[in-house]
Amino acid sequence: RERHLIVIATQTLEVGADVDAEYLVSEACGVRALTQRLGRLNRLGRHPGARAIYVHGKPGAKGKRPEGAVEWPVYGREPEVVLDRFFAALSDPKLATLDLSPRRIASILGRPLEDSGRAPEILPGLLWEWIKTTTPPRDEAPVEPYFSGIAGPEYSVTVIWRAHVPPDGDRLWPRARDREAVAIPIREARETFGADEELVRLRSDRVTVETCMPRALRSGDTLILPVDRGLLDEFGWNPSSDAPVFDVSLRERGLPLDAAAMRRLCGVSPGVWLNRALGVGEDHDDIDSSDRAEAIEQILTSLRGATGRGWEPGEWDGFVGDLERRVVSPPDEVPRLPTKSLTAASESRSDERDEMSLAATATELEPHGRAVAARALRIAQRVGLGEDLTDAVESGGLLHDVGKADRRFQRWLDPGGNHMGVALAKSSVPRDQWETARAASGWPRGGRHEALSTRLVARMMESDPAWDSAELRDLVLHLVVSHHGHGRPLVRPVEDGTTMTVATSIEGIPVEATADLSTVDWEQPARFRRLNDRFGPWGLALLEAIVRQADHAVSSGADADVSEAAS
Repeated sequence: RERHLIVIATQTLEVGADVDAEYLVSEACGVRALTQRLGRLNRLGRHPGARAIYVHGKPGAKGKRPEGAVEWPVYGREPEVVLDRFFAALSDPKLATLDLSPRRIASILGRPLEDSGRAPEILPGLLWEWIKTTTPPRDEAPVEPYFSGIAGPEYSVTVIWRAHVPPDGDRLWPRARDREAVAIPIREARETFGADEELVRLRSDRVTVETCMPRALRSGDTLILPVDRGLLDEFGWNPSSDAPVFDVSLRERGLPLDAAAMRRLCGVSPGVWLNRALGVGEDHDDIDSSDRAEAIEQILTSLRGATGRGWEPGEWDGFVGDLERRVVSPPDEVPRLPTKSLTAASESRSDERDEMSLAATATELEPHGRAVAARALRIAQRVGLGEDLTDAVESGGLLHDVGKADRRFQRWLDPGGNHMGVALAKSSVPRDQWETARAASGWPRGGRHEALSTRLVARMMESDPAWDSAELRDLVLHLVVSHHGHGRPLVRPVEDGTTMTVATSIEGIPVEATADLSTVDWEQPARFRRLNDRFGPWGLALLEAIVRQADHAVSSGADADVSEAAS
């Protein structure tokens, strides 16, 4: 760095951040915490003058127990023991300086006082279940005992509150985010909800919802509760609270056009105006555009005269004023009025069931591949990969989207035919027209372009003797198929049955493959297993992440030096 950087952090930094600091100041803590903190000091051995200062101060009056023993929050009485061990190790108490290098720290600090408990062993069979993230086994082993120990594993579910709770089989909008979730013990959830109370939870795709009974809750489930169900106060989860909860998801997204949701939000009953805004008349006749526009204005007028529950008056007025005068009605989702500040890319990015192929401006396919390859190359070099692996992730970035050359996919990206003769990687189609464009193109819903990319790359490898390494072929094919998180271990097929083929040219080699997305690549699970055996689960995940993050960075508009990409 050209400038100094000062980081002020809580205990979070000591857990897993890869930070290489030159100086460290720590307040009183326990053996484990101090060992972790010192592990962030001179981590790479580049700072011969690295120093740490340990500040030992007494806790406040609240830290004294009745019998007089001093207790520190979180660490109990262990900071006093740490100080005693420091002084015992000093050769000169006046100097008060110790060598706490990795080879000496354990002998000076000794063992921690607290019992760390016992954790189960991570067996290969369990790990193999956990890494199958695309199609996770329904009854895979829970991970909680590996974090909190065998004696008292903390099995939990998370809860979010929404004005609109979708019916079974529909998709949640806006998508669930960690910042709105509250974690509670699964036991407490089962006790809070009645045995016959029907709950709504997210399925494994994190988008679609399903109903379940409290006894069917599983560790890690995400429950969606209506905001008028209560159970939350300013301090967190409170089963005795019946006060309405603020829906934090809508502020930057829009207004769900649902009667129950609007009543929960602000007490407004839209009446007949709601159906008219949605284009449905009293006898289910179609409503013309002028009548729909009038209905939207009537709804907005009623909202302006209301008060959003949990919203500050200025915030609510700003929210209503930012709503567009058009209805977005994706299939299996609640129709809504989006906010004007909501961009197509920001909404689509949170949904892996949709292709992440929207951008402010249309992007050509070949330059996009080169830009992602350049970004992947730079990341691989920074993390210190060897030459062979660096070449592999660069190739994965270059080839990841070649399946988008499919004629149906191109009609989807460019329904107006404005880019004839040039294959696109990203489309500028408005978000509300995205699903309509897909249906008109003939591309099956839920189909994955990366499945076609893998077929085409495999054909290219068969024709090019330079790809003589079976391990390299496996790795590049997997990086291509997994760049949206699928293919672990399989890309799910969809109903298709087309007789069309997809054709393109890769590195000067013309290739062609079937475009039928109902065809399954049954070689992928074995390929996935071989790569996990070769690189380990964490190693393979790192290689995947390089290509995936390179694609995300380039797709979001980050600069990339395409001159570094492979030709």
